[in-house]
Amino acid sequence: MPIELLKFFLNFGSDTDIGHHTHLTTKEKDKVDLLDKHRAMEYLCLFIFILIFYVVTIVIDSNIASAAGKICVSISGNDMDSVIAAAKQAQSEADILEIRLDGLKDPDPSQLVQEINSSLLFTNRPVWEGGNFAGEEDERLQILRTAVQSGAQYVDIEMKTGKADVQLLLDEVRDTDCKVIISWHNFKETPSREELEEIFDRQRNSGAHIGKIVTMAHDFTDVLRVLQLQEAAHEKHFPLSAFCMGQAGVISRLATLQLGGFMTYAAPESGKATAPGQLTVSALKEMLQHINGS
Repeated sequence: MPIELLKFFLNFGSDTDIGHHTHLTTKEKDKVDLLDKHRAMEYLCLFIFILIFYVVTIVIDSNIASAAGKICVSISGNDMDSVIAAAKQAQSEADILEIRLDGLKDPDPSQLVQEINSSLLFTNRPVWEGGNFAGEEDERLQILRTAVQSGAQYVDIEMKTGKADVQLLLDEVRDTDCKVIISWHNFKETPSREELEEIFDRQRNSGAHIGKIVTMAHDFTDVLRVLQLQEAAHEKHFPLSAFCMGQAGVISRLATLQLGGFMTYAAPESGKATAPGQLTVSALKEMLQHINGS
């Protein structure tokens, strides 16, 4: 649009009647010339205003489009001391630290919140969802509720958890700043597009603040099906982390951020990955810098 306006402005003099008023007196021609100059100045001011507006709009839109999601570093360990040490080492590289409570022998969310100066996401993943917690469900969920009471910023609850238990956790965070991430994992395959959309709809209607859908990818078509969920998440204004595990899914851990994903997960430099295909945080950030041209 500014190009067309600029062409119009540059051609202004030739499109006016300047020089064609041969029947006018010299005094009358001077008046016409003055009016044409005023009109030209008005068009110039209008063009400058529209150009400024256009540039500002582009900058704003560009910032929105390039605003990447969050990077979460997953921390796991057998004892509190090792987890706290790993978290402190990784906190400068991450927007959020995920503390895998299911790997700890005696998890104490309150101590973790007190000693780690970062936004913390607490996950207590059961064996039936690929985690390490093999105890009673009531005990598992009570640890998550304790995390909320201790000041956690985020807690993760599996979509396969009973609806009543999910609601109890939602009730627990109601008057806090804590956000609930409702997650769904498939460590074997990637379901059909229809199944994925159904899972997304269930998460969106669950009452949780954020969704997470992660599958095992065997080829690029699996990756594309999962990443397409980000379009639905954008249309429905529901924050979603959607990506794939496995070698074929590595690219999705980067792409999800560029497509509006809420968050991607990485491994600490000195620790082990908590899922197949998980990159170290330094490798992830280096790739993102190349993609973003910074």
